Amino acid sequence: MFACAAPDYTEQIAEIDSQIIKLDEAHLKFAALRIDSMTSLGRKVEQDMKLVSKKFEGELPLEKAIPINDYRGIKSLVKKTKPLIANAKVEIPEVRQQLVSLRKALTDKADRDAKGARINSEYVAIALQNEKLAAEFAITQVDDIEQRVNDVFARFEDFYPKVQLFLDSLRNLPE
Repeated sequence: MFACAAPDYTEQIAEIDSQIIKLDEAHLKFAALRIDSMTSLGRKVEQDMKLVSKKFEGELPLEKAIPINDYRGIKSLVKKTKPLIANAKVEIPEVRQQLVSLRKALTDKADRDAKGARINSEYVAIALQNEKLAAEFAITQVDDIEQRVNDVFARFEDFYPKVQLFLDSLRNLPE
């Protein structure tokens, strides 16, 4: 009688470890983003736009309308970024947990997954590919969020000085 040796998944475990490291680096990058400050800027722009609506009557001259419109766009960018942030907060830990679970199954030489499916070379190849794609997507999403957060700050620094005097003049108008 021949004993079946458990498959050697050393390469796959190393790939999982690599993906976990990349995901952890993306998580650290995500945690360091100035998301709260970005959200505060979005609220400031929203309040400023309410001020314009409340206190300004008439048509803005083009030289004021264009910067105000550009400034208003910051609010939209913040609004579009928030769902990505919420998704990343959930997805990064989930993908990491999936990788850790797959790694544990391979190191424990498990023959069945949590759902009872047989773990073999084909299963491992498919599961690893799926988790690698999920990790790459999460990492790309963090990069996209980082770019958007940086864009919010850059736009604010560019556009606020162009509208500040106008906004201040509205703030100084009587109620």
